[in-house]
Amino acid sequence: MLIMLTTTALAGCFVPTGDAGVRVLPEAPATAAIPGELLANYSFENPVLDVGSQSPVHPDDWVAFTSGKSDLVLLSGAAAHSGNQAARFEAHAVPSFYQGLSQAVPVTRGAVYQFSAYVRSEPTRPLQGTVIGQLSIEWYDANDNEIGGREWGTTWGASLSSKEWTKVEVSGVAPGNSARAHFVIVEKGGAQPVGGCVFFVDDASVKRESE
Repeated sequence: MLIMLTTTALAGCFVPTGDAGVRVLPEAPATAAIPGELLANYSFENPVLDVGSQSPVHPDDWVAFTSGKSDLVLLSGAAAHSGNQAARFEAHAVPSFYQGLSQAVPVTRGAVYQFSAYVRSEPTRPLQGTVIGQLSIEWYDANDNEIGGREWGTTWGASLSSKEWTKVEVSGVAPGNSARAHFVIVEKGGAQPVGGCVFFVDDASVKRESE
């Protein structure tokens, strides 16, 4: 059963403290506008993580999904390709599990869309076993029905660097009856996934290339 989880922004909201007062979380910094960028919160800088907090936080504007168990896809300040935060994916020790993040974007029929991101393994818990990550594009019509074949990027797995960020990409042409696309970052485990291994994703991007 697919479980969808939405996120809520924490920036600028009042949070009760242990005493009678309240404190105000810092405002999330405005992400610099990039000409032609179609994703919101593409650098995973929002919401700003509260220093010292152990509460799990999903990135704003992305929808988390999972194949069953609670997802382990959260924001982290432990690594970043740019800015201060990235999305962190931690594997389950469950054969054939999947989990990830998705963002829906309106598309123009016949246009080419390029989806990219930067990925890196966690040095102390790198990807192992059959755990892989992958980008994909899913096309939907105006009635929210998935149409056409999905576009899949090259997978990354145990050979992914834990020292340098690797750029991954996938592109596709919007079908004639499409109205929007879901741009997806997914983690999957095969027959022998290793629980607890981690990779980071940062600076995702979707751009319309041409018609």
